[in-house]
Amino acid sequence: MRVINLDETGIKIIADNRKQIYLNMDEIRAFINKKYSLTDNILTIAQKQLPLTEKDMHEFSNIEDYIKSNFSNLK
Repeated sequence: MRVINLDETGIKIIADNRKQIYLNMDEIRAFINKKYSLTDNILTIAQKQLPLTEKDMHEFSNIEDYIKSNFSNLK
């Protein structure tokens, strides 16, 4: 799982299975405030879904920490 910063417009989260979602600044703020669900290896935020692999699930807390530390000004 990896995150790509897209200047001031948002980020892309790319899962190990090459599926991806784009999050704008409002959705990043929601992610930081834990307004997402993670059920049956599917991340859902702002009506967008990203299926995650087992590897992604193990790395999820690192991704969460990365987004929080790089976008902490959005709270």
